[in-house]
Amino acid sequence: MAGVGGIALGGGAAASRPSGKHPVQTKQSSVEIEGIPTEIVWSKYTNHVFVVVTQYKKIGTLLRVTQDEQGLLTALPTYSVKHLFGTKDDLLLDVCGRQLYEVMVALEAGNPPPLLLGLSLRSPTKGTVRAVVDAVTSLMR
Repeated sequence: MAGVGGIALGGGAAASRPSGKHPVQTKQSSVEIEGIPTEIVWSKYTNHVFVVVTQYKKIGTLLRVTQDEQGLLTALPTYSVKHLFGTKDDLLLDVCGRQLYEVMVALEAGNPPPLLLGLSLRSPTKGTVRAVVDAVTSLMR
């Protein structure tokens, strides 16, 4: 079939994915957290992991969590949480991002890609954060 610029259009198989497997792994779940319906989407790309946890069907606050380089003074890993947009007032969102990233480090046995985390929770509490981490962890496995 004729195409544009030497690219065939129509009925053929995609040459860019010979294995037939999509390069982005995605899982989603609906759970109830503290009596509130909560949607979770987890997507793993080659260079980052994107997670959305929402009780409003919106991304809400977007965080970027990364593992810092190991310092000379400590053997323990340190993590950076950066607010890309949304509220910066609730430190529990930072805690949630850090805890999820610690789980990623444990599951991937090393230095996983950065985590982009969208959180839109009605009333974040310690219990909510624990439930979010548990629900997302079950999707990652």
